[in-house]
Amino acid sequence: MSDATISVEQLYTELRQRILSGEYPCGMKLSENKLAKEFYVSRMPVRESFKHLEQDGLLTILPKSGSYVRSQSLSEAKEGLEVRTFLEALAIRLVIERGEEPVVLEECLTLMAGLLEAEPFDALAFGEMHFRFHRSLVQLAGNDLLTETYDKMRFRSSRQVFFSPMTPGEQKITHREHEKIITLIREKNPVKAEQFIITHLWKRKRKNLINL
Repeated sequence: MSDATISVEQLYTELRQRILSGEYPCGMKLSENKLAKEFYVSRMPVRESFKHLEQDGLLTILPKSGSYVRSQSLSEAKEGLEVRTFLEALAIRLVIERGEEPVVLEECLTLMAGLLEAEPFDALAFGEMHFRFHRSLVQLAGNDLLTETYDKMRFRSSRQVFFSPMTPGEQKITHREHEKIITLIREKNPVKAEQFIITHLWKRKRKNLINL
């Protein structure tokens, strides 16, 4: 094989999945040489993938030491969840005030329902769709600065937020609460919708045992 057989994006996606799935645990050192041999590429695509993973907050690159799978402290997770909660509360208010139809959210919910019924359950795919549902809500608000701020928080790669394990019961509760979010948007009650999404997201904080 040559470098052309796999793109940097494909390599990045594969390494990201390995980190999020736990195949590469927190603190593990990743070797450019070993990965280059595994994927039959030069070290350059591996190095570029590492840079993307570092930008996501999944990898720590230490000069003269190496690249390590990054762990997120409880303090960092707590702060991120606090910011995320009120970004999404603002988003749902703007969505209602703008009179937007939550069609894109319904599409995400349909795909998530299919994943919940599939065997075996694909936790990574569900996590990705879970993220897409919430980011779509933010994007639907029509505020570019809000979307930019949300994206800078690196939620797409947060194991504590979207990729932490859920029991089947928790999956069903999450799905019902997503349905409720759509219902509240259609009811056009911004105060009630804001309060509900704050409660919805605060549950994830308690689930991860993050002290207030």
